[in-house]
Amino acid sequence: MFFSEKKLRELANLNSQVKTEYILEAINSIGFEVESIQPFNKNENLKFGHVLNVSKNPNSEKLTVCEIEFNDTKRTIQTAATNVKKGDYIIAFIPGSKCNGIEIKEKQMANIVSQGMLASFGELGFSSSLLTKKMNEEILIVDKVDLSLNPIDFFSLNDNIIEVSILSNRSDAQSYEIFAKELAAYFHSKINYDANKNIKETFFSKIKIETSETNLLNGIEVKNNENFKLSINDLILLLKSNIKLEENDILNFANLTMIITGVSLRAFDGNKILENIRINEEKKITYLNDGKNNISLLGIDVFEEYQANINSRKIFFEFSQIDEKIVRNNSKISKKITYSSINNSRVISLGLINNARNFIAKYFEDFSQLINDIKADNKKIKFDKEYLNNYAGFEIVKDVKYKNSIKSLEILGFKFNDYISFPNTRHDIKNMQNIVEEIFRFYGFNNFKPEQIESKTLIVDPIDQIEKKISALGYKQAWTYTLINKEKNTFNPFNFKENKNLKTFVSEEFNSIRNSIAFPLLNVFEYNFKRKIENISLFDIGMINDKKAIMIASNTKTYLEIKTDIERITNQKFEIVELDNEYLHPNYNAGLFIGGVMVGWIGKFNPFKINSDVIFAEIFEDCIYKQNNKFFEFNSNPLKERDITFEISKKYENAMYLNFLNSIDGIYSITLISTFKKDDIDRLTYKILMTDEALEKFDSIDWNDKDKLFKI
Repeated sequence: MFFSEKKLRELANLNSQVKTEYILEAINSIGFEVESIQPFNKNENLKFGHVLNVSKNPNSEKLTVCEIEFNDTKRTIQTAATNVKKGDYIIAFIPGSKCNGIEIKEKQMANIVSQGMLASFGELGFSSSLLTKKMNEEILIVDKVDLSLNPIDFFSLNDNIIEVSILSNRSDAQSYEIFAKELAAYFHSKINYDANKNIKETFFSKIKIETSETNLLNGIEVKNNENFKLSINDLILLLKSNIKLEENDILNFANLTMIITGVSLRAFDGNKILENIRINEEKKITYLNDGKNNISLLGIDVFEEYQANINSRKIFFEFSQIDEKIVRNNSKISKKITYSSINNSRVISLGLINNARNFIAKYFEDFSQLINDIKADNKKIKFDKEYLNNYAGFEIVKDVKYKNSIKSLEILGFKFNDYISFPNTRHDIKNMQNIVEEIFRFYGFNNFKPEQIESKTLIVDPIDQIEKKISALGYKQAWTYTLINKEKNTFNPFNFKENKNLKTFVSEEFNSIRNSIAFPLLNVFEYNFKRKIENISLFDIGMINDKKAIMIASNTKTYLEIKTDIERITNQKFEIVELDNEYLHPNYNAGLFIGGVMVGWIGKFNPFKINSDVIFAEIFEDCIYKQNNKFFEFNSNPLKERDITFEISKKYENAMYLNFLNSIDGIYSITLISTFKKDDIDRLTYKILMTDEALEKFDSIDWNDKDKLFKI
């Protein structure tokens, strides 16, 4: 998520003594990850101005001449925009100021000197792709303002945009209010908003919404204020958060509520919908229905004819937790990805809904009760200090840093006695392991002193060159986590009979051993794609379930190139069988078999599940055939050739013959020269190139004795 540093400082009540680098350190320390930080713009020396007069340039059909009063003098500035009129207050770049790093100078335009440039949203540093057509074409008009003020300070343009990666179990932190509260807890400051304010509705809504355990539907009705309009500061915050603005300010308000509180709103015109709202499924598409008509594609978007706008006198804001499968299916069918579809499957706790109600009440004076109110969950967890000390490895409860971490958690709303209660925004807190994680992240993982584990090496394995071998094929090594959230451990290409779930764990995100390296490695690809690194080939070696595996993956190599690479890495030839796995592309996958046993797979993901062009290949490490290199006296004799024909009645027999041939020292090449099929019997003829010593062993073998051959 993108955060404005200025807004976080405002809400977390952080003064200038808390430097930017301290904030970045805090974010990383308490369990989040700073992806990037960028200064918002490079503008300097902007001024507010008051338009005294407007006239057409007699020498140009397009230019308008504006006489403008500033706090230091009057200036004449020309513009091609048509929306500036006498009496307006504007922002201007005067001579000597800088617009995105470029110095502005006086310039003669159609025989009249223009002493600067009027500012639109675009000149203030916002991407045109995020602005409405009107904003791209018109000059920014502001409310009456003291001309001595600095526009850069007034609109917080001297800002940094911080991109933060947030774990999926902390969906509540994908909001300014909660994230600012996390920072306030770290720095022991007092938050600058009333998170626990108890607001009282001003009227009772008659709207009824049918809800269920899998689809929790909620909403609130408001009476619209006349001339409802978001402030420029509100719009600027949306733009800083990388949210595209809409012509309809009600939609902008819904998006503003989402980034501030973490609750995604859908806005209906209250005069256009009936009062009995329910879920309706038609032809595998799920709608929201008002008892007569379908009024929205559930979890995606409101149908245009029912969409609220600034002229709607009554507005129904719907916010719901919808089954992720429904959202994904509706998004696929409609081919629409909206802010709602991205955020709608998040867990919305009672605390977040209260925050959203408080925020709505700031903009709308008349609002109803919460429709389908959520009951408060007063769950408490027994405070097991011995459990905590065991996890820490020492008596952490006697450490002064522990007391500071408890103080931080109390700022967040935790209460510690014999039992621990926690804020109603934290849907992810379920057990003592979660409490340990909370204490540790404010204690500071860097404050745990590493201790050398006494170990004794009993067996020394030979140096394994497999990593160098894979690197030589053009792959860069990545290191991913062996553990994964058990709810997300759904990709099981090897059909392991059961998941290896941990009985004790610090975090719910890491409570199960993965069944494949694919998902974690895909995250590494996506991380690099975001940084414009487009051509990537990676490998990783690690545990999956109860086996050790190797994975290679690339978006630059072809399917056949990757298959060839995996054969080079393993020194094996595989039988290929198509797999039936919902996550794999039905026309772009294969299981890799040796002796009728699946030891690996290769393919792409099903685009209906995961949209990715990366090709993966995963293989069990123990199936690698390792040759024992031997050294012989120099032999100038030419290599010998033999042709041999195998009769193959079962698919896996070919691989077993080849494995046996590869086990003979001195064989230099094995080439298939002909195939013949008769009566379900394949006759495969190979040309073998070998040394005299290998030939001697080759001629002594009874190739018809399959039982003996395949036991070797």
